[in-house]
Amino acid sequence: MATHTTLARPRTTIAQRAARLSMGSTLLFLVLLACACVTLFIAMRPHIVTRAGKIGLGFLVATAVGLAMAAAFPIDPIIAPPGAGTVHGMLHGVATIIGLPSLPIAALLLSRGLLRNPAWETAKRGLLITAHATWVSLAVMIALLAVQLPHAGGFGPTVWVGWTNRLVMVVYSGWLLTAAWYALQMSRPRS
Repeated sequence: MATHTTLARPRTTIAQRAARLSMGSTLLFLVLLACACVTLFIAMRPHIVTRAGKIGLGFLVATAVGLAMAAAFPIDPIIAPPGAGTVHGMLHGVATIIGLPSLPIAALLLSRGLLRNPAWETAKRGLLITAHATWVSLAVMIALLAVQLPHAGGFGPTVWVGWTNRLVMVVYSGWLLTAAWYALQMSRPRS
């Protein structure tokens, strides 16, 4: 049986390079996603007039803060023994608590607020489908964790937390891209 240190640190040079590349790409993705939230906030702000939409803008900012924190504070190894957590790992956990639920709330409130504006009528289907997909993907992740964690006795290689988290991030990106696309369409002059 391998010890914590052999599992936490890849033993071969190739595995070490792969781990660094994975960490670097994750960091870049989180930073870009946070920037996308801020950019979308700026693009949508003039179109939001409802109270729900303004609250949604606040949740979009909270999402950006959570993503930026997740990028700044790396997660502890999933196989770290209980009590061996670090401050940066705890702050990554706080970032998760802030960022993961904030985007589905923002997506639903902003989509609802935008769709009350007749100019956004063409965006209705795309915004609603992708907004609802955000909370569904989060619910799937939570459900899988609720089933797998007790069975596995905690986090470890048999718990699919990484895959479900990636699914959530892809779906969240889908809503951000859809909303940005329509915001771009609304900002173009009509001929």
